[in-house]
Amino acid sequence: MYPPALPQQSPYTSCYCEENVYLLCQTFLTDEQVSSEWDIFGVFISNPSKTVALWGQKNARIPGSVVVWDYHVVLLLLPRLAGSGSWIYDFDTTLPIPCSSQEYLDESFLPFISEQYTSLFRIIPGRIFIDNFASDRSHMLLGNGELSSPPPYYPPIAGPVATEMGMTMNLMTAFVCMEKKSGTFGDVVELDELKHDLVTCVTE
Repeated sequence: MYPPALPQQSPYTSCYCEENVYLLCQTFLTDEQVSSEWDIFGVFISNPSKTVALWGQKNARIPGSVVVWDYHVVLLLLPRLAGSGSWIYDFDTTLPIPCSSQEYLDESFLPFISEQYTSLFRIIPGRIFIDNFASDRSHMLLGNGELSSPPPYYPPIAGPVATEMGMTMNLMTAFVCMEKKSGTFGDVVELDELKHDLVTCVTE
């Protein structure tokens, strides 16, 4: 079973990966064909020092070199039909979009790096992500009050549950945070555990 193509009109704003993925997740969840065949997840990638190393990123100063992000966000599709592959959508990768999970993880996260740059992965079911996420973009503010990168053209995002609770910003505390504590969403796994879980999922 082939994954859905990245919609041609998918909004994209450089340095706002969480919002790019949020809107893509929203699109897939409202597409009955996609949501009936695939389980959809938002995946937040970070670590306690907020220095994760990714290869194959468009922002690399030298093609093929590493980029160190404070965090990164991608979308994961898991098939409901056994034997089908899982897929990653990363707006900032030089790999295909979508890319098979195995290829993406093998090419984007190389082994034998120091612990400071090792990634953790917070896996969040799509509906929970869409309902509870909120960002007022304050994490992008510089000391002079200006944003470090031009913002998207649309207003800041707050999901329906977040809005009902009066929440305007939980990006860093509930999603990027890699601690397993109250107030966060989804499950945090290491790279090897994620690879194992994806292989198990598609072969059961």
